[in-house]
Amino acid sequence: MDQFQARVVFVLGILCGLVIGSHPSVVIGATQTHISDPDFGLAQELENVDHGQEIPEFGASKKPATTRNGDASDEATIKFLGKASGGGKYQRQLLQASFPLPLSAPAQASEFNDSSTLLEIKDGLDRDVQSLLSSWNSTEAAEDPQAHCSWLGVECNGDNRVVSLNLYSLGLRGVLVPQIGNLSALVSLNLANNSFLGEIPQALGLCSNLVTLDLTKNNFSGRIPSSLGQLQNLTSLSLGRNPLISGSIPSELGNCKSLQNLHIAFTNISGSVPSSLGNCSELLYLRLYSNLLNGDIPQELGLLSKLRTLELFRNNLTGTIPAKLGDCRSLKRLRLFENILTGTIPTSFAKLENLEYLALGNNELTGGIDFELGALKNLTILYLQNNSLNGSIPASIGDCTKLMVVNLESNLLSGEIPDSIVNLINLQVLVLGDNRLDGGFNIDLSAFRNLRILDLRENPLGGDFPESIVKCTNLEEVSLQENSFQGVIPEELGLLTNLTILSLYGNNLSDSIPPSLGNCKRLQYIELDGNSLTGEIPESLGNCTDLVAIDLTSNSLSGPIPSTLGALRFLEILSVSSNDLTGTIPRALWNCTSLKILALDNNHLTGGLPSEVSALSDLEELHLFVNNLTGPIPASIGDCSKLKFLLVGENKMNGSLPSSLGSLRDLERLHIQRNNGFSGDIPWLALSNCTKLTQFIGMRNSLTGTIPIDLGATFPSLLWLDFSRNHLTGGFPKSILNCTNLQLLRLYWNNFTGELDVDLSRLPMLHTLHLSKNKFNGTLDNLKLQNCTKLEYLDLSSNRLTGEIPSYSSIGMLPAMRVLTMRENRLEGRIPDWIWSLPSLDVLDLSLNNFTGLLPTNWTQLVALSNSSVRSDKQPEKSELGLGNLIYEQTLVTRNGRSFDETYIFDYLALIDVSRNSLEGPIPSGLGTLAGLKVLNLADNNLTGNLPLQLNVLGNLLELDVSKNGLSGNITTFVNVILDTQLAVLNVSFNNFSGRIDATRYGNSSFLGNILLCGQILRPCEVDSAPTISSLLPDGGGSDGEKFTDYVSILALEIGIAIGALLVTGIIFGNKRVRHAFFKVQDRTYTRNYGVFSEKLKSAPTNVWWRGRTPVDLSPVNTSPASRSPVIS
Repeated sequence: MDQFQARVVFVLGILCGLVIGSHPSVVIGATQTHISDPDFGLAQELENVDHGQEIPEFGASKKPATTRNGDASDEATIKFLGKASGGGKYQRQLLQASFPLPLSAPAQASEFNDSSTLLEIKDGLDRDVQSLLSSWNSTEAAEDPQAHCSWLGVECNGDNRVVSLNLYSLGLRGVLVPQIGNLSALVSLNLANNSFLGEIPQALGLCSNLVTLDLTKNNFSGRIPSSLGQLQNLTSLSLGRNPLISGSIPSELGNCKSLQNLHIAFTNISGSVPSSLGNCSELLYLRLYSNLLNGDIPQELGLLSKLRTLELFRNNLTGTIPAKLGDCRSLKRLRLFENILTGTIPTSFAKLENLEYLALGNNELTGGIDFELGALKNLTILYLQNNSLNGSIPASIGDCTKLMVVNLESNLLSGEIPDSIVNLINLQVLVLGDNRLDGGFNIDLSAFRNLRILDLRENPLGGDFPESIVKCTNLEEVSLQENSFQGVIPEELGLLTNLTILSLYGNNLSDSIPPSLGNCKRLQYIELDGNSLTGEIPESLGNCTDLVAIDLTSNSLSGPIPSTLGALRFLEILSVSSNDLTGTIPRALWNCTSLKILALDNNHLTGGLPSEVSALSDLEELHLFVNNLTGPIPASIGDCSKLKFLLVGENKMNGSLPSSLGSLRDLERLHIQRNNGFSGDIPWLALSNCTKLTQFIGMRNSLTGTIPIDLGATFPSLLWLDFSRNHLTGGFPKSILNCTNLQLLRLYWNNFTGELDVDLSRLPMLHTLHLSKNKFNGTLDNLKLQNCTKLEYLDLSSNRLTGEIPSYSSIGMLPAMRVLTMRENRLEGRIPDWIWSLPSLDVLDLSLNNFTGLLPTNWTQLVALSNSSVRSDKQPEKSELGLGNLIYEQTLVTRNGRSFDETYIFDYLALIDVSRNSLEGPIPSGLGTLAGLKVLNLADNNLTGNLPLQLNVLGNLLELDVSKNGLSGNITTFVNVILDTQLAVLNVSFNNFSGRIDATRYGNSSFLGNILLCGQILRPCEVDSAPTISSLLPDGGGSDGEKFTDYVSILALEIGIAIGALLVTGIIFGNKRVRHAFFKVQDRTYTRNYGVFSEKLKSAPTNVWWRGRTPVDLSPVNTSPASRSPVIS
């Protein structure tokens, strides 16, 4: 080696020494294998957070390159570590994470590292909240290595290492940086009740000394780090109330063998409860409630012998409750409610002798309460509500003398309430409602001095009202509604001065409301509706100034509404509907400015609706229908801007509708029907602001004008529209087709004109269409109903519709059709087969048209009419608003000259009426298959042949009219058979029937016009022979017979006239109108001539052929056209 080489080696040696002295770890790193732990390495955590981007260097503006998967080469690592003096910001972290040998550094370096780590945590916060940690000062940290130990929330050990970081509820917001893992001495970390967001750093797994970790009430997101499973010293982990945390609970948490408290609630975690938690043998509190956990509860939890609290409620857990939980003998609180658990309650629960709180409600548990409930001597709270538990309440419940709360509501429990329940002297809450408990309630409640809530609602409990209730002086809530209690409400109830809720509705209570209730000054809710209470509403209720709701609906209360109720400034609901109240609406009520629902309907109130109603600015529902109110709707109603329901129908109100209704932008239901006094045009322009309107009922008034063409666009939410029986004009409002949710449209009995060229298939929800008694014209081809599969009621009667019913009409695709009436139009042709195939049809009326052809032979497709069972279950629901039935309310049936409303339709709901047409041929025997039919009217057609005996088997048939046809044959047997049925009305008059009729149920008017009929109610019959013309002649030819010549002549003349008229009408005058005119003349002729003939019979000689027989009753009968057939109108 020459001198130059020696000098070079010398210089290199010095340089190597300098490098080794400054960075001894370079040599270590160069001689060791590089390790990158993907789970717990901090370098890997940083790379995951930064998505493989470069990591910023301390004090530098650029980031060195790293790879996305974290597999940087050793050479790159060494190059990175060899950068500028002073080290990079993350240099030490990378060394700790990447090299297995710990770094040895002076204590001063650790202190500096903790303080710098704290500053980095502060840097992770949003800038506007960093001032909350103003004591965390980098300048102090540089000057004093111990300065960080006095910072807010920081505690250090003797080596100035941070052991506790408590930033609870400081209002911090930002991310928790991964550098938190550098606080290796950290024992306790509490960041609860702040607004940290982002993921929980995996680096927390490096804080191996952590004992408690509390991150509750923040906005952390992402998964729970599996690295937490490495914290062997961890005793408490609380991550609750972070609604954005998702994923599953890592099974690695089962490695935390020191864990005593695990709290993960109100998050978005899913998956199953890890069975590995059964390894945490020190666990005392396991709270995993209000999440999205699913699957079974693991049996392994039964290994936690020290467990005191298990709370898994409000999840989606399924399966059965593990019987192994009975081995958790230390359990005090077991709460599994609001899951989907099935099966029975394990009998092993009887071993949980320390159990104080058992909550299994709101699941799908079945079976009885079969475990030895009395063994749980320490039980204080029992919740088993909302399951399907059956059987009786075990008598052993009386052994749980510490019980304070018992809730068994909404199960299938039956039998009587056990007498042993009186032993529960500490009871404060007893809820047994909505079960099948029966018998009388004979429990002496005087032992329950601490009872605050008594709920026995919706059971078939009966007997007298339990008067011992008045001895429970601490009672706050009494709910006995929907039972069968009877008797009176005791006056002593007023002694319960703590009472806030009194709910007794739906019982059989009678007598008056005790005025002593006015002493219950804390009362907030009084519900006494649906009883038989009488007398007046006590004025003393005005003393209960905390009242929020009073419901006295459906009783027999009388007298006026007390004005003292005006003192109830917090009252939100006042319902006194369906009573016998009289007088005017007291003006004091308008002082109840908190009212939201005021229901005074179905009474006998008089007077008007005053303008002071505007004081109720919070009013949402005003129910005044079915009273005797007069006067107009005041314009001030527009000030009730929150009003949703304005129901003033069925009164005597009048005047025009105020335009101020347009101010009610939340209005949903406007009912003004059956006042008969509202007049003038409807203020459509003002009402256009009421875009939420769903029901507009204005029937039976004197409203005029037209329906606007933009109706559908203005009220897109409209469900019901009814302006029947007014004076509206114009054409069909086609814009209503934009109301695609429309269910009911009734415009009958107005003056609408024009063709029904309407595509109603755009209204798929329509169930009622009633357009009768207008002047619509055109054919049914232009009425499209393809998609109206829910249509039940179609009434087009009494219009001017023409043409045939299409054979393949879209109407045939109406599976729900129950009532179809097209009577009194000008329809013609055959009745298409699809009509006889409507499976739900109950009422068919095609009378008063010009239909021809034969009746069908197959009737079996009329499924509803073929059902012999009573179809009362198919009656549409009555409106909750007292409107009667909006579907059938104006369907009228005419019988015997009288009209009947929907009540009649309900009684006779099964009707076919094709009378007054030109149908021909025989009556098909297949009609006998319609076992549910109640009314059949085939009158006034051209039917021929016999009366089918199969009609006798129609056991539900109440009315049968086949009059004014050409039917013939002997009907003696038919009539004798129907005498044993419930047929009330029979009309076979004006046919060619023969036979003997001795029936007494039906008058002779039922058989008129059949000259070959005889019997007791008609003219006498010859013995064993049918009557003939010769039998009308006298015996022999003596003078008495000659005297009878005049009478025979009269009879012969009448018969000749009738036969001649029939021939002329049938052969020459086939016209429908001529035929109807003929029957009117014939009716008058029969009435006049038979009346004369009857008088002469009474004065005739006694030795003629009728001697000794009862004269025929030929008194005039009502044969007006209206009386011939039951029809829909």
